[in-house]
Amino acid sequence: MALKFGFVYDERMLAHECLYDCSMEESPERCRLIYERLNQDGLLKDAVRIPARPATNEEITIGHPLGLVRQLESLKTNEDCENYCKTKDYLWLQPSSLSAARLALGSCMDLVKANVEKKIGNGFAIIRPPGHHSYGSQPQGYCIFSNVAIVAKHTVDVLGINKLMIVDFDIHAANGTYETVKDDHRILLVSSHMYNCGTSWPFQKVFDYDSNDNNIFIPFNCSMNTENDLLAAYNHVIMPIAKEFQPETILVSAGFDSGYYDAMLENGQAIKAPGYGYIVKMLEDLCPNRVLAFLEGGYFWKNYTECAAMMVRGLKGMSLPKIEPTARVNGSMCEVIWKALYHHSKRWKFAKERLEQLQNQQEIMGLQRYSPPAFKLYLGHGFREHLEFVRDNERLKTRQWLPRLTKEQEEIASAKIQNYIEVLSVHFLISKYEFVDEPIELNVDDELKQMVWDEKAKADCFLRNAKTCLPLYDGFVNYLQSKDGTFECFDKKLLNE
Repeated sequence: MALKFGFVYDERMLAHECLYDCSMEESPERCRLIYERLNQDGLLKDAVRIPARPATNEEITIGHPLGLVRQLESLKTNEDCENYCKTKDYLWLQPSSLSAARLALGSCMDLVKANVEKKIGNGFAIIRPPGHHSYGSQPQGYCIFSNVAIVAKHTVDVLGINKLMIVDFDIHAANGTYETVKDDHRILLVSSHMYNCGTSWPFQKVFDYDSNDNNIFIPFNCSMNTENDLLAAYNHVIMPIAKEFQPETILVSAGFDSGYYDAMLENGQAIKAPGYGYIVKMLEDLCPNRVLAFLEGGYFWKNYTECAAMMVRGLKGMSLPKIEPTARVNGSMCEVIWKALYHHSKRWKFAKERLEQLQNQQEIMGLQRYSPPAFKLYLGHGFREHLEFVRDNERLKTRQWLPRLTKEQEEIASAKIQNYIEVLSVHFLISKYEFVDEPIELNVDDELKQMVWDEKAKADCFLRNAKTCLPLYDGFVNYLQSKDGTFECFDKKLLNE
C-alpha cells in the first residue's frame, strides 16, 4: 500500500510576530501563504495532517541547555525581548515566541516519528520560527530552537535509524545544525549556502568547501547561481557521496531564500522553483518514502510559494516542469565543485571516481589536470571578530537589518518570477508549466562537459566572485571607517552610545 504524504500546519505558530519592527521579513504570512498555495494546487488533498504539539523540555535539551528555555520564559514584554536580542545575531522575539518555537519543534518530532512508523511517506512541516541557525545557548538568525538538528539526533538515538542525511539549501549556512551534529558520524550534513569568500554571515572559514568528516559544504561565492549550477553540485559532489553514505532517512532544511528573486533580488541566488522539485526527487530516488522537509527561510511571497509547491510535487513523485540543462556551469560554481571534489575525494570513494573522470576529460581536451590553488582566498578577516565584540557589548542592531522591498521592487521581482514560469510553459497565454513525468537528466558525458576548467571558466569565476564579494568587503570597511555608518546588524551610532 502506497504511503500518504504527511504535513504539519498550525495557525498557532502565526502568533510569533515581531511587534517592534514591521520591516522583519520573517513574518506569519510565510506559513499561511504556503499552506494556501498547496491547498490551491490540490497538493494536500489526500495528505495526512500531523497534529502540532509543544516540544517538551527533554526534547529541547537534546540541542540546547535548559537555561535557554528559562531565559526565554523570563521574557514577559516586548522591551524584555528586544533587550535580550541585543546580544544575539539577527534575532527578534516577542512574548509568544517560545510557545510557537515549542510547537514548531514538537511538530517536527512527530512528523519524523510518523514516517519511521510508516504512518506516512514523505512529508513537509510548514513551521516557524525556523531553526537551522540556532545551537546551544545561541538562538540567532530568526531561529529559536535547532529543529532539524534536534530531530536528527533524536531519530538516530531513539527511533532506530542508523544513518541519516540532512540537506540544507537555504541561502544561509546551516551553522546551528552544523554545531549540533558535526561530531556525529551517523549523520551526513550537506549545506549549500552564501559564503562569498567569507564576507557573508556567519563570517566563518569553516563554511568553505574544505569541511571535515561528514559535513559537505557547497559555498556560493557569487550571486545568481541558477538551478542548473546547483544541480551540477548535486550531480558531481552531493549525490555520489550520499549514495556511498546510504542514508536511511533524509531531512531537508527547505529554505527558499536561495530562490530566484527572493528578498535579496539580484544580490541573492537564482534557483528557480522547479530546481527544488528536482533536488528532492534525487533524494527520493535514493531514499524512497523517507524524505521529510522542514521550512526554513524564504521571504518574498511569489518566490517561496512557487518553490514550496514545486518541492512538494517532487516529494510526492509528481511530474515537474521541464528544465533545459546548460552546456556549462558558471565559472564560480565550477571552481567550487572542483575544489569540493578534490577535497572530499580523500575520504569518499565515489567522489574520487568522479574526480578522476573529470581529470581524464581535462587531459583528453589538452588541458591541465585541476589542482587547487596554493592558498585560500578569505576576505572575511575581522568580520567575525567585530561581530563578537559588538555582541558582547550588547550593541547589535535589533531593527531594520535590511529594508523591506518597496512596491516597485516587489513588482519587478514578481515580473521576473512570472517570466520564467512563462518561459518554462508551452501555453504562454495561460502561463502554465510544461510538466514532464520523467526527470531531465544529463548523461555522464554531458555532465562532465559542463565542468571543463579552462581559461574561460577561470575568467568567469574571477569576474563573478569579484562583482559579489568586493562590494561586501568594501561595505564593511567603509562602516568601520565611518562615524555613523551601518552594515547589516552593525550601527556605529549604537556602538558608540
